[in-house]
Amino acid sequence: MRGLFLLLLLAPIVELWFIIVVGRAIGALPAIALLFLGGIAGVALLRKQSFSTLTRAQSRLKQGEAPTQELAEGVLLALAGLLLLLPGFLSDIVGLALVVPPLRRALVHWLLQSGRLRAMGLGGFGFTTTYTFRGGSMPRGGGEFYEGEFTREGDPLRPLPPSASQHDDPPDQK
Repeated sequence: MRGLFLLLLLAPIVELWFIIVVGRAIGALPAIALLFLGGIAGVALLRKQSFSTLTRAQSRLKQGEAPTQELAEGVLLALAGLLLLLPGFLSDIVGLALVVPPLRRALVHWLLQSGRLRAMGLGGFGFTTTYTFRGGSMPRGGGEFYEGEFTREGDPLRPLPPSASQHDDPPDQK
């Protein structure tokens, strides 16, 4: 979390510094024109790549496969779009790099293989999601998990009677 805070604090400062350096080297108007051209070119590439990724995801769904790679690429494309909309040369460079298909696919592959990105898979008639706690508030091996099923009879829109909604401890099994 500290890394994200530091990134959000330092990124605008570095971007401004880099814009000033480029502006001094090539002039203010060419630097501004370059920022606009980079954004326009990036958005055009982004639109094309987003449509391509959506088409691939739909074809994987039709085959009954989970579009894990495509969903992760969609997230990176959204990030690329945000970076391309932000003014700055460095954010444009990173955004354009995320729009390039081989670089984006390699990054997604690395994220999925390293376990830094968890994906959901198709199960039965819908989606199942696996939640992973890595260094979060739940300690390893802590807590108890109970597996069970329930059936509610009657009108589902009618509230439960007070006795059914109380949380009673189950009797001890000895």
